[in-house]
This record gives sequence, structure tokens and C-alpha cells, in this order.
Amino acid sequence: MKTLTLIIFFSFLCLFTRAQNYAIINDKDGFVNIRKEANSKSEIIGKLYSKNIFLYDTESETLSKWIKIYKQQPKKSLLEGYVYEDKIYSISRFPRLRQKKTSINNSTLQNDSMLVTVRSSKFISKNHRLSFQGDQTHIDGKLIWGADNSMPHIHISSVIVSIDGNIVNIPNKAFEDLYEPNYSNFNVYLGKNNTIYIEMDNSDGAGAYTVIWIIKDGKYFDRYIDNLNV
Repeated sequence: MKTLTLIIFFSFLCLFTRAQNYAIINDKDGFVNIRKEANSKSEIIGKLYSKNIFLYDTESETLSKWIKIYKQQPKKSLLEGYVYEDKIYSISRFPRLRQKKTSINNSTLQNDSMLVTVRSSKFISKNHRLSFQGDQTHIDGKLIWGADNSMPHIHISSVIVSIDGNIVNIPNKAFEDLYEPNYSNFNVYLGKNNTIYIEMDNSDGAGAYTVIWIIKDGKYFDRYIDNLNV
């Protein structure tokens, strides 16, 4: 009975984690309108552009041709609404790097021409200034990801990307506020138009978050980060 209970639990967990996914837009105009309700006559409440990453509800695909989307905006409220289903493309549908090597402090995904490594190290609190504001942790005056109102243990120390032997410069600001990496949820997707998406679902519990680093034309482009898909 205990074994059966565990199987049911983990089956439910897998279904839950697949209920939402990350996507980009799929439109020749380079943008799509976000509607307040799931119809073409509803109020336009925002736009998604080709550079944007957003979360969508996969369960809404079975309900209508309109997909519920969510986009966390820095220093703004959560943007949520509806986009027509053929206007989005799930990042998980892209080819991904399969060859993986993982140890305690790093993980590498690679193929014949590309290598992506994320490294981490122990967080030494005495070397930093910590403060807590409500349920948010700040280190050296910056809001961090991965620890809500608690002391972090591990921080991401570097992200290394090599394409055809050329090293992509990933600035410190792309990872210096990220803590508690989870290498079991580390994927690299090979997107269209020479774009690479490096995705990690990190931490657990109340501090869980997703980060997606974007590499475009062999250079660091941007990152998207949220705590919605938890």
C-alpha cells in the first residue's frame, strides 16, 4: 500500500509540473496582443514581443483555441491574459543538449559544437551584508532568488558557454543574485534564429524559481526569471 501511495503521489506531481511551460511568440510581425478574455473582441491589455519569454497554462489548450499566459514584469504587477494558440511556441519543443555530466558543484550539457556549464560554490555569509525585508532576502543590498527570509547555502558562481570553441561572455549580473541551484532541472534548448535558451528550475519550497538565460548570435542577450511555475 505504501508503494502504491508513493507511485500515485509522484504521478500527480509529474502531472502538476507539466501543467505550465515556457514559450516565445510565433508570429511574423514580431509581436502579439494579449487579450483580457479568451476571444478576439476582448480588451487588449498588453503585448508580447519576439524577445519575450512567458509562462503559459498547458491545460487551457484543451479548453479553447486561446491560451492563458503569465509574464512576470520587473517592478510591475504580473501580466496575465490570453493569446491565440498558434501564436506561441513552447521552448521545450526545441532540440536540446543531451550529453550531461553533473557533480556536486557543477553541471555540463554539451554536443559536438557546444558546451554549457553552470558552477556553484558555498555561500560564505561573513563576506556579505544580509538583510531581510518581509519574506525577501537581500544580500549586499540586492534582492536574491532562492531563499525567502532565510540564509542561502549555495550560490551560482559562473555560467560558461562555449560555441565552436568561442567563449560567450556571461556578465556577473546574469547570475550573482541566484542561489540554491538544482542541477537535475537544467536544460539547454537550441532555438530558432541562432538563439539558445539555458533553463534551470532552482531551490525548493517557498524560494523556488526559474531562470532562463538567452544567448543570441553567439552573445549573451538577456535573462528571464520568475517564481510562477512552482
